[in-house]
Amino acid sequence: MFQNDANFRNTNFLEFAKFESTSFRKTADFTRAIFQSIAIFKSSTFDELATFYHCKFQWHVNFREVTFGENVDLRGAANQEDIKRITGTVRFDDVTFSKTVDFTNREFLNTTSFNDTLFHTHAPVFANTRLHEGTTWHGVQWPGTPDDPIAARDMADAYSHLRRRSNAIQDHEAELDFYGRELRAKRAAVGGATGFLISLYEWSCGFGASVGLPLVWLFGLWASGPPFCRALLRLEGAAEIDGLTLYGFSLASVGGFFGMRKEFFAEFMKDLPGTVLALSGAQSLLGAVFVFLLGLSLRNRFRIK
Repeated sequence: MFQNDANFRNTNFLEFAKFESTSFRKTADFTRAIFQSIAIFKSSTFDELATFYHCKFQWHVNFREVTFGENVDLRGAANQEDIKRITGTVRFDDVTFSKTVDFTNREFLNTTSFNDTLFHTHAPVFANTRLHEGTTWHGVQWPGTPDDPIAARDMADAYSHLRRRSNAIQDHEAELDFYGRELRAKRAAVGGATGFLISLYEWSCGFGASVGLPLVWLFGLWASGPPFCRALLRLEGAAEIDGLTLYGFSLASVGGFFGMRKEFFAEFMKDLPGTVLALSGAQSLLGAVFVFLLGLSLRNRFRIK
């Protein structure tokens, strides 16, 4: 246990460095420290600032089950390749980051796991960071989107970095997830009409990640057509049309941009009131939108070029 500040600045750990289950009550400073062998911090607690700025990890690093009570600085040296790289495996499983954590300019050259990690208030910063293809994010608890526009903007930037890093290692599931989180943060940051449009994008297709949502909207668009059409026919005093025909016409209307109305109901539409035709046109327009969003989601889900 370290009751006072723990100063390991510029320390060269030649052999196995074991800080397992260690309690750091004050600032823990490992700035420019060099770990030439395995570094173990498993189950340790950092009550205040923990800084590993320009710290050189030459082998495996284990932060499993660590609790960080304050900000964590894990930035690397931008212009020093040997310092920014972490060559061994890195474990952040079950770690609690209570506030900010910054991985700017780091290069993870081996498998890195953030499984079951808790980011309590801030998304991690991965600006100019290189991730390994073996990076995993299973069971991560992400922070809620803040109400403050500035904090939300910073969170959107953090998720943007993660999205691009995930794209670089072809982790498409993580990329889609971070894209959605980025847009939710942007919505909180900008608000207004732009925020409403972002909400529509989420409700309609889950930011291009959901195949089910567009299908549900298309089904609802088709199923709601006949009741509205029947009500409009009654208001216009027009003759009743049987339900099977109405549901068929509704399906053709949803696919109107594909020529289904003209192909199957050209004669039928000649005797319809203008209000019913307007309803059919609206179905065609919305149908085209949801079909496009369905195609977008399928493309994103299966990485269709």
